[in-house]
Amino acid sequence: MKRPVILIADDEHNIRETVSQALENMASNILLAGSIAEIWSILEKEAVEVLFLDLRFPDGDGQDVLRSLHVTHPQIVVIVMTAFGDIESAVNAMRLGAADFLRKPFSPQSLRQSLASVFGAREKATTIDDVMARLHAARESIHAKELPAAEEQLRAVLATDPLSAPAFNLLGIIREIQRNNTDAQVFYRLAITADLQYGPANANLERIGTWPHSGTIDFGSEETDHVTHS
Repeated sequence: MKRPVILIADDEHNIRETVSQALENMASNILLAGSIAEIWSILEKEAVEVLFLDLRFPDGDGQDVLRSLHVTHPQIVVIVMTAFGDIESAVNAMRLGAADFLRKPFSPQSLRQSLASVFGAREKATTIDDVMARLHAARESIHAKELPAAEEQLRAVLATDPLSAPAFNLLGIIREIQRNNTDAQVFYRLAITADLQYGPANANLERIGTWPHSGTIDFGSEETDHVTHS
């Protein structure tokens, strides 16, 4: 993976420093912003490739930044940083075009994994003709418990098709296997947002929302994948 120019935007100094230290060996340059005004000032001068974006600032809302970036800087990969347990904000941010989300407090490893996953996927963006093969490979990797390989395939799918319900559903399954049901719910909801009729994600969200959990995980199939792209 090439070393991108990274902008870290958070109103808390400690968060900016923590993220910067975690990513310093993966970036060609790291820039810091403590406000929305500083974000736009930096973007006017620097060729930022990746933005780690908090969603709450004293001078505005990070989601408004996301909306504007979609028009003004669509090439920037955005990874949002949300409060622990804030499912709604994560879902909304992904709907607005964020490539990934991290819930505070996060580890240095999770920061590095997110950057490698989503920025690396942008470099490997595939064609729609390859999407089905990547979805198939991701399912095979999940069954083989090779979760990083599966996620790499799915991120490549989303770099080409940001509204791939099967890809979001499979990312939700990966989070379930990792015992991260909160993030799993985010991905299942994103799958449903992409395609309201996508049965596997609806079934998985209903199952994970009940206690005790019952039923089996619905991986979807090549038949349902084709339906979402028809």
